[in-house]
Amino acid sequence: MVKGETDLCPQKYKKDFPKIAIIFPGPYLAGMSSLAFHALRRHAQVHGNVSRFFIENNTPVSPDKAHWHDMDFFLFTFCYESQCRIFENISLLPGKPVMAGGPLVSTYPEYFRRNFNVSYRGDLTAEFFAGAFKQCGTASGLVTAPARKTAEDSPECSSIIAAHTEFPDTFLIEISSGCTSSCAFCLVRALYQPRIFFRKEKILSLLSENANYYGKVGLIAPSVNEHPEIKSIMRWCLEHKKNISFSSIRLDRADEEFLELYALSGQKSLSCAPETFAARLQKKIGKNTDYNQYLKALRFLVSRGIASFKLYMLCGLPGENDGDNMENIKTVLKLQQDLKTCGVQIRLGISLNPLAPKPLTALAQSPLIGETVYKKISALYRRELAPAGISFKAESYRAAECQYAMAKKYSSV
Repeated sequence: MVKGETDLCPQKYKKDFPKIAIIFPGPYLAGMSSLAFHALRRHAQVHGNVSRFFIENNTPVSPDKAHWHDMDFFLFTFCYESQCRIFENISLLPGKPVMAGGPLVSTYPEYFRRNFNVSYRGDLTAEFFAGAFKQCGTASGLVTAPARKTAEDSPECSSIIAAHTEFPDTFLIEISSGCTSSCAFCLVRALYQPRIFFRKEKILSLLSENANYYGKVGLIAPSVNEHPEIKSIMRWCLEHKKNISFSSIRLDRADEEFLELYALSGQKSLSCAPETFAARLQKKIGKNTDYNQYLKALRFLVSRGIASFKLYMLCGLPGENDGDNMENIKTVLKLQQDLKTCGVQIRLGISLNPLAPKPLTALAQSPLIGETVYKKISALYRRELAPAGISFKAESYRAAECQYAMAKKYSSV
């Protein structure tokens, strides 16, 4: 363990157990904020003496002071396409079994079939992990979970509370999995069906059991506010003086009671993803963002002391033209003006991302926007929004390019 860490499931060293390296292909800051990595640690500890490794500058680094060359098994978790490049740049030990899991395995099974002894996809349960791990040393191939978890299963949660992560002093817990929305660009619905809402009693039991070790609760779900018991969960957190963070919120589905609790949760700002305000494109991507619903929700939050908002937008959508981008810009400017009537200084920011078409989605065959066109659109946003004092950030084109290249090279099944 390192300074600032509290281990919620400490392991006892067993002499006859193998040494298992669990690896997050990225820095400690990100890895310790990954619920998938925490889940891997919990399950792997049943089968061996586990040490964590993170990849810093193409070098495996262990906060547990373990040695890479001493490990018997190497278990990776993959969440993002860029992590595959990190994996390809590190030196593995010949003859040592290598296993992979995480959401990326379901998206690009062929890549993982080629590069790992065993890759597993689907919900990680104790029984499923045990079977996959057993195969890691004796066979090769892709292992698929026989079934989804159910609402009666225990949700995944943090195994360590850490001070120096993207979510410091935070107990991460998954409250639901899957999505019923019809967003044509999103993988969640394709990978995680049916939708699961973990039982409130299971969630509160884990929160209560570990309450002495954290100051904030990180609620993880594709859309946190759609859990049918979310308000009861939030009230428990507030009653026990725990701040709350939210992985994702559908603002157009948030009622005033939820927003009231959100304002009490310790949040000073709100981020949401309308993607586009252009009605024509909304129909194409299956995400209907109602401007008036957004305005009503944001006005309510302003009345409760929250006046900093960030909107995530997409460009490069199928059939998109200059008129669509101008419609987005004009709507953002209108939103700022409408919020100014609240009599409070509003801080509004826009984050623009190029659409990176994903396998298994309705837009899988769409092209990636060209870099020159993306720069032109970004310049248009910046030029039009800057005079109004609206901050703007164009996200990395290289990241989208990496995702697109992998999608084209490795087909999904």
